[in-house]
Amino acid sequence: MSKRIPIKLILRLLSLSVSCNQIAQNYHISKNSILAVSRIAREKNITYHSRKDSTDLQLYREFFPEKARAFFLYCPVAYATVHQQLANKGVTLKSLWQAYKKRCDRSDALAMGYAKFCRDYHAYVIHHALSDHQVFKPGAVATLAWLDSTFPIQTSSGKTKKAFICMGWLPYSQYLFMEICSDKSAQTFSLCAMHFFASLGGVVSQTIIPKSTQFSVKQTNTLPQAYGALARYYGTSFLTETHYKGVDLVGAMSLIHEKIRNMQTHSFEDMAALRTWCEMFVSSFNVAPLGSLNKNRYEIFLAEEKPQLLQLPLIPYEREKWMYHKKVREDACILYKKNYYSCAPISPGSYVDIKIHNKTLSIYVQGAQKERYTLFSSSVQGRKRRNTYDLQVARETRKEALVQIRQEALSIGPPLVTAIDCIIAHESNMRKAVSAGTSIIRLQNQYGKRRLLCACQYALNKKEIPTYRLLQSILANKRDVKEKTS
Repeated sequence: MSKRIPIKLILRLLSLSVSCNQIAQNYHISKNSILAVSRIAREKNITYHSRKDSTDLQLYREFFPEKARAFFLYCPVAYATVHQQLANKGVTLKSLWQAYKKRCDRSDALAMGYAKFCRDYHAYVIHHALSDHQVFKPGAVATLAWLDSTFPIQTSSGKTKKAFICMGWLPYSQYLFMEICSDKSAQTFSLCAMHFFASLGGVVSQTIIPKSTQFSVKQTNTLPQAYGALARYYGTSFLTETHYKGVDLVGAMSLIHEKIRNMQTHSFEDMAALRTWCEMFVSSFNVAPLGSLNKNRYEIFLAEEKPQLLQLPLIPYEREKWMYHKKVREDACILYKKNYYSCAPISPGSYVDIKIHNKTLSIYVQGAQKERYTLFSSSVQGRKRRNTYDLQVARETRKEALVQIRQEALSIGPPLVTAIDCIIAHESNMRKAVSAGTSIIRLQNQYGKRRLLCACQYALNKKEIPTYRLLQSILANKRDVKEKTS
């Protein structure tokens, strides 16, 4: 079918006294077509100003009624509805064209061919600056990658360290997510993926990791294993590709890369300043109008893409690490990063398995979980976590120790027994009571039993709690001797 003549353009140029040769040369329009439009306009006394509000289709029907019939033979297509239906999963242009053809057959209208149906739809997408639903379904694909740019951070000591940016991007709505990181490790990348899904409020079906942003060449084959547990937990899949269905993902993000590179020369005082700048950049980028549409990226994401996302798990994913065949120490504990975790009542010398999460440590025996502890921070060393059984045994042991301390004090003298009972009554912590009673009895080794009893009687007469420090002060300053002499 011949190309439709741009009648309105020709009338406007002729009204500006542009010659036919110049119109034909600059706009690639046939001279015969220009002369035909000029002749019909003179015959019907039509000017550009009198038809300024008319469309090209109306003018074409008025100038060439016979030729116009060929352009309006086909049953019209609502491409806005076609574009909306293509957003659903499993819907293709082929299936929509088949449904359109059936409607035309029922109404005895002429249906256009599949090739013209596709050409007109792609022209509609380009004209309205829309995302092609044949490539990107809403909520189906996302891109997560490290940016090539690094940002210098000035520390308080005057040294400069690097900060890295992990960027998440939804190709359909062009919604942007950015997070500041101090390293580019695999564990950090997993945390960025979790935060990306949390910010979206859902999970996409496929997460594309461009090959240009992989961590190392050796990790190309191990990438599915490294993030397999994370992908299974969220119900998504991580793919290492540069092109997705013929679309260059790296090239599509070149605009964002270029804007961020302009800030690379700027030096930030700390990570908080860089994080604030990133939040402002992402916010302004997402609320900026998208193409010729009246909506911005955030509004398109909320209206069209977020309802298509998969449901987010109620409990966030925790990266886990297993250590098998760990031997229990003689004190019924295991050692992990210079800290101790109780395995009681498991006998010493046995073997257990431990699973380490981000903040917890779990102990397993023959596949069954026995204990779960909160991990100590990396700066803590030599500390011990006790379980319920361990605490109960320790409590019984301390009760027996208090009974033995009281029996030993009874063998020395009544004032010491009264002092021990007074300490037990005022000390709620049983461990401290045992320690205080043991320390007081040991004073007899240095000062003798008689002076210790006199010091206890002296403290009780003064109506003071006979603590270890008080009794030691009395004995060191010989106040018990002065009191006896007076």
